[in-house]
Amino acid sequence: ITVVLTGLAFLIATWMSGLEVNLGRAMMSFLLLVLPAWVLLSCGYALAGWRPSSVGIASAVLFCSFFFDILAEPLNLPDAIRKLSVFELYGRPLLEGVHWLEAGVLAGLVLFFLAAGSMAFTRQDISR
Repeated sequence: ITVVLTGLAFLIATWMSGLEVNLGRAMMSFLLLVLPAWVLLSCGYALAGWRPSSVGIASAVLFCSFFFDILAEPLNLPDAIRKLSVFELYGRPLLEGVHWLEAGVLAGLVLFFLAAGSMAFTRQDISR
C-alpha cells in the first residue's frame, strides 16, 4: 500500500510540476521498490530462525549495503563489491530502465532467505 501511495504521490507531483516522466519506467521503479525491502526482511527472518539473538545482524547488513552503494564510486570499488549492495542491485529503473538480471538476483535472494528461515523455524522449538 505504501509503494502504491508513494507512486501516486510521485505521479501527481510530476504532473503538477509539469515534468515529463516515462510512466512505464516510473511504474516499474515503484513496483520493484519492494524487492530491496523484501531482501532485508527475509534476511532478518532467516537470521531469527537460525539464532533469534542475531536479528541485529540484519541492521548491519542494511548499514553495509547502504555504504557499499554510497562509497563505491568515490573509492572506485570493483563491480563485484558494488553488487553486494541491494541498492546497487535495485539500480535506477526510472532513469536507466529495469535491469532484469539484478532484479532476478534480488528475487532469488528473497526466495533463498525465506527458504532458509522456514527450514530454521521448523527445526526450532519456539515455545522456549
